[in-house]
Amino acid sequence: MGQDRKDREGGGAHVTVPARGDDPSNPPAPPGGGIAENGHRPQPPAETPAYPGAPPSAPSFEDEIQDAVEYERGLAVKALLALCLVALVLVIRVAFFG
Repeated sequence: MGQDRKDREGGGAHVTVPARGDDPSNPPAPPGGGIAENGHRPQPPAETPAYPGAPPSAPSFEDEIQDAVEYERGLAVKALLALCLVALVLVIRVAFFG
């Protein structure tokens, strides 16, 4: 069943692949499908646009990841402070109210 809830005949993916031309933005795949000897695809350059044709002011994928990592680090620090506060309250309660 597809997203439109209709059962279609054939069951194939029917994916069309765009033709590769001499356009420099769509270079042909290197031999082996672009996979290096270690079995991994090479990483894109560090300054990749957010999406094809994106303006230079758009944040790149690396910028988005860096922002997410900083946010998660902040959450971890806040969680650690909360746990320390709970431990302090428990120590005070045991010390004074035994």
